[in-house]
Amino acid sequence: MTVHRGGSFLVWLGTPPLVSLPILILLVSSGVRGEGTTLGLPLWTGIFMGYAALTGGYIGLAWKEDPLGLAAAELLAQGLLVTTLSLALGTPGLFSWTGVALLCMGMILALHGAVQPPAAPPHLATPSPSPSSPPLAAEREIPLDDLVPQIPLPSLLVGEGGLVAAINRELAALLGKPPEEIVGTPASDLFPPEAHQVSLGETTWFLFPRTTPRGTLMILSPQPEMEAPASGTGDSYLDSETGLYTEAHSRRRGEEEIERARRYRRWLAVVLLKLEYESLVEGPLPPKEQKDAYGKFVQVVFKTIRTCDMAFRMRDDCVLLFLPETPSSGARTLYNRVRAGVSKILDEAALTPFRLAVAAGFAFYGGNGTTEYGKLLEEVYSNLARNED
Repeated sequence: MTVHRGGSFLVWLGTPPLVSLPILILLVSSGVRGEGTTLGLPLWTGIFMGYAALTGGYIGLAWKEDPLGLAAAELLAQGLLVTTLSLALGTPGLFSWTGVALLCMGMILALHGAVQPPAAPPHLATPSPSPSSPPLAAEREIPLDDLVPQIPLPSLLVGEGGLVAAINRELAALLGKPPEEIVGTPASDLFPPEAHQVSLGETTWFLFPRTTPRGTLMILSPQPEMEAPASGTGDSYLDSETGLYTEAHSRRRGEEEIERARRYRRWLAVVLLKLEYESLVEGPLPPKEQKDAYGKFVQVVFKTIRTCDMAFRMRDDCVLLFLPETPSSGARTLYNRVRAGVSKILDEAALTPFRLAVAAGFAFYGGNGTTEYGKLLEEVYSNLARNED
């Protein structure tokens, strides 16, 4: 039960009616008979009820020992009294404006108290827990021996003397032994000292050690699979001629984007672009000029797509685009921008043996249901063939 002291004698001495008594005498003696403002009965009733409410509030706040609230109630009560009586008694204007000032100060203190409640008195403060109090459950540290089995990646704890103190089932399965047989054995028998990566289960794993007061926690992370070099020059996932990703890399990245769109219910637009050459001369087109035009076309694509979009060089020099979080209308907007950029590749005043155009095929996945990379690829190629016809 909360106990209140009920305020000091000086606090109770400041109750609004006691303070208002000398103020009332001053106002009556300063008034000029016949020059006051007539106030109707409804207004006097409202003033009396407001004054009574403020007096009651003052008494309650005095019992709770709220100094900020006491000051606000006192100023509001006296301001209400001075403003109304000075008008009714015909006192000089200084009295009425003084009442307005008291009302303003009281309202400011009341608003401040509403936004920032006063601190509890010292005797009401929440007692601090004693040193012997047990710690909260959230503050208790989980022992590493119990934490290691909960880590999803293969991991173990190396304790004193370099012995295995704990190991999870994921790592024990890779080592081909039950956890009970591994705990207590030297960790150097499992991994070479100071090793940064090991091969387990036909997979290369990186070792991430972390030193703790209980020992060394070691977590294994699988090394990402890398594409083998195509011809010894550059990586196979990047086309050295254009800077686009290769067709071989498109399946992996495409499947990743499809899975991401499915998991988070996000849009995924797929666009297939093809640069077409309309010959203006008889005979074959010059390969060098075609190659230059294609390189400029790729640069237009790079300038149009976002950093999160992916572009791949496919067969027949088509460019496949994966556009995450893009609606079908956004894919067509991108296509129109590429067309506008391609139209500026050739100088209209120059004599060129061909004109350029861009054909496109579209596919869209809304994140609902399931789809596959091969299905989207087939759809964009079919759509491209129809648009070319």
